[in-house]
Amino acid sequence: MMGTYKDDTADSLCPPRVRAMLALRACKSSIVIGDPLGRNEMQKILENLSRLKSPWNCPHGRPTMRHLVDLRTVHRRIEADENETAL
Repeated sequence: MMGTYKDDTADSLCPPRVRAMLALRACKSSIVIGDPLGRNEMQKILENLSRLKSPWNCPHGRPTMRHLVDLRTVHRRIEADENETAL
């Protein structure tokens, strides 16, 4: 019994059962593909993710992001638009 108690308290900040419950709640209330988001909401999500130790996966290990575009392509388009505007 002491071994179980030790595993749940002394060696971790969050007992496994509590961690599992919190992970489930976090995933159930999360944003999913298809949810409409405003620009400010997207910016806030990225800011919050940047503060996490492990932003790439949810508590269950599922990915939190998907690459939908190649950012280099986006940056090239922005630069091209800026160059056209400057002319």
